[in-house]
Amino acid sequence: MKWGKRCVGCLRESEPGGTLAWAATCERPTLPRKEDLEIFGMVRLKNRYLLFNLHFDPSTPPSVDTAINGGTINNSLKDSLELNFGDYGIGIASFTVKYYSPHTQTGIIRCARESYQMLWAALSFITKIRNRPCIFCVVHLGGTIKSVQQVALKRDREALEMMVKKGVLDVTMVDALVKKAHEDIMALEI
Repeated sequence: MKWGKRCVGCLRESEPGGTLAWAATCERPTLPRKEDLEIFGMVRLKNRYLLFNLHFDPSTPPSVDTAINGGTINNSLKDSLELNFGDYGIGIASFTVKYYSPHTQTGIIRCARESYQMLWAALSFITKIRNRPCIFCVVHLGGTIKSVQQVALKRDREALEMMVKKGVLDVTMVDALVKKAHEDIMALEI
């Protein structure tokens, strides 16, 4: 059966035990309800969220590298998946870098629940980004975006305070960066 522009609420059985047919009364385009999807055997996609820190070589002076962003990490992760898991890894792992802060080197990746271990391994195998030696550390694995948001906010604040102690950031910039990080992280959607 093909999905039309009618609502699933108008889907009726034509006869007991028979085929499903559309009622001719409704023309409104709507999304199917969760209980209606069970008719077709569809299931909800379940995700995992990886919160990671990116650590650069400690022998180089700490700085904010804005050339590294979510897209750069996304491309490096795809390359790592292909290198370590081949076509199977590229085909099975669907993921998105939802957030990355160059100031705190903290990021969030959303992936399918079935492939999070492969993605975690591929992330751990990355040793360079833009020819800079680095290490990815997954610090939290969550089933909901809300739990990861809370941990990310806490870790961002701690990282910014540590940067002030090291003299990398000025104290006056911390409040603005914490506010921006809070807005960016809380704006994340599923």
